[in-house]
Amino acid sequence: MPPRIENYQGREQSFIKHLFLNKYLESAAYKLFQGRSPVFNFVDAFAGPWRVSDTNMYSDASFSQAIETLETVRKSLLEMGRPGLKVRFRFCERNPASVAKLTQFAAQKSEFDIKVFSGPFEDNLDGIRSECRDGFTFTFIDPTGWNVESFKVFDFLRALNGEFLFNFMAEEVNRHAGWDGVAESVGRFLADPAWKAAFEALPEASIETKILRLLKAKMKEARVATYLTDMAIRKPREDRIKMRLILGTHSGFGVEVFRTVQEKVEKEAVRIRPVVPL
Repeated sequence: MPPRIENYQGREQSFIKHLFLNKYLESAAYKLFQGRSPVFNFVDAFAGPWRVSDTNMYSDASFSQAIETLETVRKSLLEMGRPGLKVRFRFCERNPASVAKLTQFAAQKSEFDIKVFSGPFEDNLDGIRSECRDGFTFTFIDPTGWNVESFKVFDFLRALNGEFLFNFMAEEVNRHAGWDGVAESVGRFLADPAWKAAFEALPEASIETKILRLLKAKMKEARVATYLTDMAIRKPREDRIKMRLILGTHSGFGVEVFRTVQEKVEKEAVRIRPVVPL
């Protein structure tokens, strides 16, 4: 089941984000299961739940969307005569209250292979990696800002056989990353304590555009992906970029799927704009 817009009133940008995740996972899983691997690992690095409307089923949370999508693909292929396909779900969350909700949700979904990791994603990388030791791993990295120790995360991504979708919080970066008081945390985000010099040497552009460029350069340098492509998601009410979804992949097919899904999702974003109150 794709996300439903009525569950995202006031946060339509999250609807677009989850719609993209839903459609990309669907296409990637069909392709993977029919050729490359019978095992699909889905890692949600900052799983929440955070702001959700459906507090019973969490249908507007990324982890629930992933379960519905990947299980639908697995069952569809099973009916087509492809048995033995397996999906693992590895969810990580640092907020204790959210961890409790996530753990309760997992207990209610005992038919699925779900494991919840409590604490910062960066502190659980070894444990999550050991749980994804075989098969294809798709890592969804969706922080609320830029509080990410990217150097550790890059090591994790490089060691895995898979792809990642990184939610670059453009609005937050544009608003705050230029302040001297956050230079150290931005350095952790960019895996470069000396990032300021490279930032100032870039041609004139918005802060988020320059930070994005530096982040992609560091990702390439760390060899976490051969291709890095992104899609902007705008805030409907202010008509400015809220976030950018970055796909990291070593596959040209991944880029092709990304662009196909991007076209569909951007049309949906345009479609829902007229019904959003100004």
